[in-house]
Amino acid sequence: MLIGSREFKVLVARTYAQQVEGWSDKDNMRGYSGLIFMYPAGTYPAMVMRHMRFGLDILWVNGGQIVDMAPDLSWRD
Repeated sequence: MLIGSREFKVLVARTYAQQVEGWSDKDNMRGYSGLIFMYPAGTYPAMVMRHMRFGLDILWVNGGQIVDMAPDLSWRD
């Protein structure tokens, strides 16, 4: 995936089941920079990552540009 001029190695959550699973029950991102969730333009889906074992930055990207960000989201018991 290209954001601006930087390239990132990412997984794509193509199915609803993959979107629900996300990074749940994983110890790390296994060499990837992120996980992409594709949604129709104009929608604002909620992001829930159950059973997270590491912190996340969530970025909203449109047309290869970051349009919003939720940095340093940490899992809490």
